[in-house]
Amino acid sequence: MNKIFKATTLSVALGVCGVSAATYAGDIGVKAGTLGFGLEYTHALSDKFSVSGGINRYDYSAEIDESGVKYEAELELNSFSLLGNFHPFENGFRITAGALVNNNELSGGVKSGSYTYTGNATVGGIAIRNQAYTAGPNGDVDGDLRVTFKEIAPYLGIGWSHSRTQSRKLSFLFDLGVAFQGAPELTLNGSCGTTGEDTFASFGLGNETDCQAAVDEIIATERPKVDEDLDKFKLYPVMSLGILYSF
Repeated sequence: MNKIFKATTLSVALGVCGVSAATYAGDIGVKAGTLGFGLEYTHALSDKFSVSGGINRYDYSAEIDESGVKYEAELELNSFSLLGNFHPFENGFRITAGALVNNNELSGGVKSGSYTYTGNATVGGIAIRNQAYTAGPNGDVDGDLRVTFKEIAPYLGIGWSHSRTQSRKLSFLFDLGVAFQGAPELTLNGSCGTTGEDTFASFGLGNETDCQAAVDEIIATERPKVDEDLDKFKLYPVMSLGILYSF
């Protein structure tokens, strides 16, 4: 990832030393994409180089199903970008490198309702599978999850806007790249609900079974599956489309 930062620094340095000035000071862009809705400012250093800074935001509600457990989750897209752009040709094509301050987060709680556990946990030597239970504060089990990401995510991509020598005021903006955000960090909690002890006893665990210990064992069994799913997001695809106003 150090190569990406070095490339960004080099582009800025070369742009400052460039002898051919762009025909405008910069532009402001509004866009929408996989990082959410964004606002970005780009400052031209020369005909070949520019630097950009932006902010992206969007909140999205979703329902997640994991081993028969449903979560009501909120995805909060919240990131800032600092990028260097190199324009190798006289058209709108550019190569972009830099970093995102990645404050994206996924959080949620178990959705109240009746479910059937489809995992493969073993508690007290008894396999628990296809067992009916209720979820929520007043049910058998309750829980929540939280997924966060590495705060600084290097970025590398390509894009298209307008030629650095064009004088048009409005133009389209397109970006396609990858944010190297690493493996997401998962926090998964569970607790025994008000009816949990009786329900776990009905599974054949005995009346003296520690309900919280059973919930902890189920979480420990299911966590590797969730981690495996999250590993797919080490590389986050970035794509956006927007409009630029140049001044």
